[in-house]
Amino acid sequence: MNNRSLPKTLKDTIPEEYQAKETRPLTIAKPGEKAYYALTPDDEKLFWVFFEQWRDRLNLRDWWLSYKTSHKKNHLAWVDNVSHVQRTADVTLSTHWGTTEPTPEELERTAVHEALHLSLLPLSRMLQDRGCEGDALLEAEHACVNPLVEALLGGRKK
Repeated sequence: MNNRSLPKTLKDTIPEEYQAKETRPLTIAKPGEKAYYALTPDDEKLFWVFFEQWRDRLNLRDWWLSYKTSHKKNHLAWVDNVSHVQRTADVTLSTHWGTTEPTPEELERTAVHEALHLSLLPLSRMLQDRGCEGDALLEAEHACVNPLVEALLGGRKK
């Protein structure tokens, strides 16, 4: 472990043009649906800047990743289509953020969360080899990922 001091957040590295200027309104949904926050192209760029920074910090450059966006509503982002042998995976960012406002802090928190999922894939594979699948596997991963996100980001609350 090196002795250099790392900032608690990467917010100081956010280019000025990507920094949020004010709170945004919710996007109007179709009749019968709840209003939601939608990512802007600048939000997407900022997420990928954060993800790349945390990918470096967590030493994940040996993975060949495809970056995607989706309008899926039940997750902010996710890692899937994983090949442990080829060390490839897809990282997908949803443009539909529900009631979570996509502030720079939330974008970074989500980027760290997904980078940690990627770093824990070898453990996930071991659990799968031992019969752990579906919700049980996701619950086990989140039991590790969520406290690590809090530790890496200085215990900031959402």
